[in-house]
Amino acid sequence: IHAKKTIESFGGEFKIESTTDVGTTIKICLPIAETPDWFVKKLFLEKGLNFVTFDDDISIHQIWSGRLSSLQASKQDITHYIFSNPTEFKEQAISLLKQKCIFLVDYEIISEKNNGLDFIEQIAEHDKSILKSTILVTSRYEENHIKERCEKLGIKMIPKAMAGYVPIEIIQSKQTFDAILLDDDTLVHDCWKMYANENKKSIKQFTN
Repeated sequence: IHAKKTIESFGGEFKIESTTDVGTTIKICLPIAETPDWFVKKLFLEKGLNFVTFDDDISIHQIWSGRLSSLQASKQDITHYIFSNPTEFKEQAISLLKQKCIFLVDYEIISEKNNGLDFIEQIAEHDKSILKSTILVTSRYEENHIKERCEKLGIKMIPKAMAGYVPIEIIQSKQTFDAILLDDDTLVHDCWKMYANENKKSIKQFTN
């Protein structure tokens, strides 16, 4: 009775179906909950991305490493950077931000008076782009003061227990060019290609 009332209080259904000499089936039907605004439903990774994890729990790093390995992320030039030490993390983060990055950061760091969000804000004093690149991965996602702070900073969250389950997709970056050439003369193509290389420009060439 308690289970039935509890499930019904969630807007669900609790059903028991029995057949003599066969057995009993219990069905629990629950409505799909709306996804909270703070939750990351899916991770999208681009080619050449720096995938940075900052956590004092080595098992979390191993989970992310395993998931990247299963996606063969290294073939897409996605590099996994692992940090457990806050000093090393802060020193390297600014340099890593010169390229495309995603930062997966723990909230509570053992033996540190500062938390993960504190460290992110400290780095943001030098480069604010880290705020757009950070996701907080924490077991304390339900605490209101953490939710409010993440919302203020524009940072979304992943419950730590979901680290192994949030879908990950590697997307192909849109390719852009400084110039597009259409010409049927191969000599013209060679000249423009040489000029583009000398000036570190990208060119897409067509002969028809």
